[in-house]
Amino acid sequence: MNTLFLRHLNDWPEQMRKWRKGKVTHRLEDAAAAIVRTEFLEVMIKPQAKQSTRFTKFGHAFTPAKKRQYVEDLVECFKSHAIKQFEGRLRVTVVYSFAWRKSDAKIAKKQSWAYMDKRPDIDNLFKPVADALQGSNVIKDDGQIVEVRVRKIRSPQDGIAIKIEQISEHV
Repeated sequence: MNTLFLRHLNDWPEQMRKWRKGKVTHRLEDAAAAIVRTEFLEVMIKPQAKQSTRFTKFGHAFTPAKKRQYVEDLVECFKSHAIKQFEGRLRVTVVYSFAWRKSDAKIAKKQSWAYMDKRPDIDNLFKPVADALQGSNVIKDDGQIVEVRVRKIRSPQDGIAIKIEQISEHV
């Protein structure tokens, strides 16, 4: 553990008293000391974005079967990890890994990974993961998620890595 984390961990009760009295404003470092529980999930499925809801010419809303199947596959993978359900506020960190393309530069492929700044959009990538976490009973409701950190990378293989942290109610 680094000393910054230890300092905040030791000062936590005093910091909370000052914060409740309005003497200290909330800082992001304070949230780091309030982690109650952490779980990691890794799924070797190609990440897909969730499309907006489509409508028929008669006005009926539907989700394409391919996207429904993707969420169902994610739910099954998350259930196989057998994680006890999270309650309270959550911080979710997700890394989406896309396999190198043939058109990517050879020098880039020699690296273990590289950031990806192309489609799909991050917000559309996160929607099916949040739905699957809720569908597999890892979380009660995706409204519990108060902080999201997402990264898209290119690497040798496709996959999704998820870190879920339960944050103390005091933050």
